[in-house]
Amino acid sequence: MVQGFRLPGVKYPIYLRKGTTDSPVFGQVMVGAQYKLKLPFEPAVIIDAGANIGLFTVLMKSRFPDATCICVEPDAENFKAMLRNVQSYQGIISLQKGLWHTPVKLSVKPNDL
Repeated sequence: MVQGFRLPGVKYPIYLRKGTTDSPVFGQVMVGAQYKLKLPFEPAVIIDAGANIGLFTVLMKSRFPDATCICVEPDAENFKAMLRNVQSYQGIISLQKGLWHTPVKLSVKPNDL
């Protein structure tokens, strides 16, 4: 992990890993306009399925601090990094699991990532 760094509007530091896809994901989630959603309501529950390192959850908790976030991430290293990024926030349920459209047994292989 690199040192945590702070962003305006984000309560706690964000941690990225060197030599991974964390930096481009950071650009996509935190810098790009992809998740600047305009909702006509305040969400009570937000599901981050495929949470990676938890940046979407951090962004949503920054916008909707009272929402409960459910983070689902099957990869062990991503899950560990996600826990580091979301640990200071209240109202987060972190699950090291996968999500699929039918009941199956899933496995994560390093070459699949």
